[in-house]
Amino acid sequence: VKRLFTEGFSGGSLDWKMVLWTLFWGTLLVFLSSEWFGVSVMHACIAIGLTFVFVLINGISVGVSDSNPISSAFVLTVLILVISGVDAAFIALLCSTIVLISASIGVDMQQDRSTGWRLGSDRTVQFRFQALGVMIGAPFACLVATFFFSAFPELISDAPNGQWESAMTLKLVGVLKGIGNYEPHQVYALLIGFGIGLTTALLRKFLRKPDENGNLVFSKNRAVDFLVDAVILPTPFASSFGGFVSFMPTVWFAVGGTISSVYGYFTETQKTSDGADEDIPDDMSATSLVGGGLIAGEAIAYVVIGMMLMAGTFFG
Repeated sequence: VKRLFTEGFSGGSLDWKMVLWTLFWGTLLVFLSSEWFGVSVMHACIAIGLTFVFVLINGISVGVSDSNPISSAFVLTVLILVISGVDAAFIALLCSTIVLISASIGVDMQQDRSTGWRLGSDRTVQFRFQALGVMIGAPFACLVATFFFSAFPELISDAPNGQWESAMTLKLVGVLKGIGNYEPHQVYALLIGFGIGLTTALLRKFLRKPDENGNLVFSKNRAVDFLVDAVILPTPFASSFGGFVSFMPTVWFAVGGTISSVYGYFTETQKTSDGADEDIPDDMSATSLVGGGLIAGEAIAYVVIGMMLMAGTFFG
């Protein structure tokens, strides 16, 4: 967007092929949404317009915190669609899915591009392979979802049952179920929640000042800064986390974050006292790499367990 307005209209070197590529697929998406699924052109355009906003916002969020709040983007999109006149859950689901998928894949591409830049890869070649992966993965994901639903029928339920639980699913189902049947207090609650989140974000933006190291802090006193940052004015994403995620997973997140922060504090203090110059980014730190390895190992373990359970289901 910046290049478009600073270079594109002044004879600069804007990549017009990329602009035309984007316009082609955006137009095709609007056409197919309207012709195949009955989505109005206006609502499809609203969804596509919101993708530009949320890909940028969520990209920053992932870069800063390694968290992609796509469920929040989904819920806010539904709220905007309802205000614009959508009264059918199916239409809201389709339009919001445009934002959901775009924010997910677009942010992944941004982060992969960052990694590729560090490794010296060619951006065009990298994006072509990513587009190919999307085209292969989209139909394959439908097959995998159907397979899991048939093996584990409890996944179809939108209520938490103790074993299978997704905070994102609960948010999505909750906001879609109310379309066309919102009670006044529900609308007020949504608006109040939106207001609290916006106010908190603005206060965090204007109250934090850079310290001697360039880090944004509320106070030079570390204890005061921690209390304001974590308790008094936590980020909207962090403060809403406990409302949708069960207690024990939240505890594990808190314990892991605390251990990582304490370890980072002492190692940073040690490096400062030794005069060491460390230029490794935070996402490549020891705790980040160990945590990523544990997550990957757990994921692989549960994939194996799931395959064994499904094999038992289908083959006795």
